[in-house]
Amino acid sequence: VTIVPMCKDDLVLLPKKLAETMGQFPRVCLVQRVNSNVILVDPFSAQTAEANIEHCGRHAIRVLLDGKRLTKFTVLGIEPALPVRKATMPHRRRMRKARMAEVTLARERDLGKNDETVVAMTHLGHLLKTGDSVLGYHLTNENLDEEVGDFVSSPFRDVILVRKTYSHDKGRFWKLDEFEKDAEVELNRRERENVERDYERYMQQVEADRELRKQISVLPVAEGSIGEGESEDESDEERIKREEVFSDEQTEEDESEIVTSMRKNFNILRFDDDSEDEDEQKESKGDGLEGVGGDV
Repeated sequence: VTIVPMCKDDLVLLPKKLAETMGQFPRVCLVQRVNSNVILVDPFSAQTAEANIEHCGRHAIRVLLDGKRLTKFTVLGIEPALPVRKATMPHRRRMRKARMAEVTLARERDLGKNDETVVAMTHLGHLLKTGDSVLGYHLTNENLDEEVGDFVSSPFRDVILVRKTYSHDKGRFWKLDEFEKDAEVELNRRERENVERDYERYMQQVEADRELRKQISVLPVAEGSIGEGESEDESDEERIKREEVFSDEQTEEDESEIVTSMRKNFNILRFDDDSEDEDEQKESKGDGLEGVGGDV
């Protein structure tokens, strides 16, 4: 079994040979998705490429920065822009409905403290608008090796935006369907904080990725005002919508249908049948034995 050493949203550096086999794909790129293949995206052209697991096993793809290094920015302004690169190979594709944009950003923690801003090129122009929050890698604040130095020194590459984030003042109106735990593992405070942080990061990925939600079950929270009043931008096709969330009753019905289908397909016997049939079978067997003994 080959396990690729990278996750969704990671910033990676491709080996030269692998980038060449992928149609001169940019060596510094983002991991958009990991499934049977690794889907990569160039944040400066919105072009995507696939690297199968075998390629990842033969070539050492290096993770430059992972999700723990993401910085939250606020969008101060946004203007449409043309992509920096053009496709050179027929198998290179662009993200669906992606639009390049030039955005003016400020780190969220700097708001009200200083006037520092940064201008970046992003493939998320179809999702962002002024006032939105977005996560990205602030490369000028990272200690990257010389192999990536030329990339960072190019214009508009101080920041690489990864995904949009959403506020939840009243909590989320949805939750993830989870397996029942056999036992709780005791964690210290730091371990518990790390688990909660990783879980929240995954929840943010889920609510901002429609394709990812097709592979998991999303359920509503308990009835109440949680999540009510949140404004839903209809133009944002990636954000989770209320109509996507199905009820627990539907889940139970689906599970019942699956079990019923399994019983039919595999001839699983039910053990809760009426006991009358069993009694009749016992009586018939008993009568047969008595008859045999009488003849002897």
